[in-house]
Amino acid sequence: MENNPIAEHIAHHLRIPVLPNSALQLIKALTSEDIGFRELSIVVNQHPSIAARLLALANSAWAAPVIPVLTVENACARLGLNVVRSVSLGLAIIAPFNTANCPAFNLKQFWASSMLVAEGSGLLAAGVLGYEHNAMFHQTAQTAGLLHNLGLLCLADVMPKETHEAFQAVSHDHLTIMEALRLKAKTDYCEIGSLVGNAWGLPKVFVVAMGHHHEAAYHEEFWQVSTLVGCVVQAVQHLFDGQETLPDEPRLTELAVDPHYFNEVYENLGAKFNKFLTMANDLF
Repeated sequence: MENNPIAEHIAHHLRIPVLPNSALQLIKALTSEDIGFRELSIVVNQHPSIAARLLALANSAWAAPVIPVLTVENACARLGLNVVRSVSLGLAIIAPFNTANCPAFNLKQFWASSMLVAEGSGLLAAGVLGYEHNAMFHQTAQTAGLLHNLGLLCLADVMPKETHEAFQAVSHDHLTIMEALRLKAKTDYCEIGSLVGNAWGLPKVFVVAMGHHHEAAYHEEFWQVSTLVGCVVQAVQHLFDGQETLPDEPRLTELAVDPHYFNEVYENLGAKFNKFLTMANDLF
C-alpha cells in the first residue's frame, strides 16, 4: 500500500481517537484462547457499560431467555463465548468514536456488517487447508473480521463531511464505499484502519487484515487471514445487496478452500442476517 498524503495528514494532524488502556487489556483478555465463561464474566464485569449491554442483550427478544438472566456469568453462558467476545470487543472499539456529525453513517448497519464478517471469517478459517482444526487461527480470523472496517468508523468521526458525501455517492452514483471514499476523502477505510490499528498498538495480524483485505494481490505476512476476511467482506456485501448466490471468488483457490464450503458459509450468514440486524437494534 503506497503512502497517501491524506492518510498521513490524518495521522499527524487530525485527532485519532485514543483507545483507553482498559480497553486494550479487554481486547487482550478476550482474544485469549483459554478463557472460559467464569473468567470472561470477571473481565467483562470490569467494564460496567459493556456488562450492562450484555445483560440487556441476554434478556432481549434476540436471545429469547426462558427465565430472566440476572448475572454477567449467566449472560455469557446464555449468549455463548463467540457472541460475548464479538459484542464486547465491538462495544470497546466503537466507544472512543463520535459519528454524530456524519448523518449518513448508519451505526446499526456498521455493527451488523462487522458481526457478520466476524462470524463468516471464523467459519471460513475452518475451511482453509491445513488450518481446519486450528482453533487459534479461527479465533484470530474472527477478530480480524470484526475489526476490518474500523477505519470507516474513524473516518465518520475525523472526516465527517467527506464521509457523509461518500455514503451519499454510494446511494446516488452506485459506487462502492471504497470508490466513494477515494473520490470524496482521497483515502479509504483500509488506509485509515491501518493507521488506527498501528496507533492503538493492535497485533500486526489485525493491522494487516484491516489494511489489506481488499487487495487480492497481497501475499505477505498474514496474507491468509487478510485474504479470507476479504472474501467474507465481499460475501456480506452481497447479502446486504439481497443476492441469493455468490459470484466466483478466485481467492478461494489461493486459500485452498472448497467453493462448496464457501457457499455453505454464505448460506449460514444468510440464515443469521436478520438476527444480527435485530441484535444491532437491541444494542443501539
